[in-house]
Amino acid sequence: MILAGGTDKARTQESILVAATDLFVSNGYDGTTMRDIAEKAGVSRATVFWHFSDKASVFRETLNRMLAPFRASLERSWDEVPLEERLEAQLSVSEEFAVQHGKEIFAVITWALESPPLRSMVLDTLLDLNQRFGGMLAETVAELLPEEHEPRLAALAL
Repeated sequence: MILAGGTDKARTQESILVAATDLFVSNGYDGTTMRDIAEKAGVSRATVFWHFSDKASVFRETLNRMLAPFRASLERSWDEVPLEERLEAQLSVSEEFAVQHGKEIFAVITWALESPPLRSMVLDTLLDLNQRFGGMLAETVAELLPEEHEPRLAALAL
């Protein structure tokens, strides 16, 4: 049945992900169980397992959900935006992301360092985003700077 605000399935999945994010931040990855997630979301363990095969898949989706706005900014076409506005907007996206999700990202990195199963997934994901963001900034800075300057270094300085 489709209700205002999406399907029951989508709302249930959203409540599971919100609960999981809160629990992962407060208890850590290893300190959070699927039972904890179910209880906080107000659903049964079976419901959590119907939506997600295991705790790692819940974690992966919470991470992807957190990173979605940042990824969207990397995939956006900036060609029509004037250079100065583009640079300001790109830096603003990074700043807003850090302000909104700094606590969670710090926690995620900490868990990744402490939990070998998460390490590769988390670090690969964050390094990829960092490289893509740095590349996007370098392209913008390259268009703003005279040719004798190294745009990648200037972008890193920002």
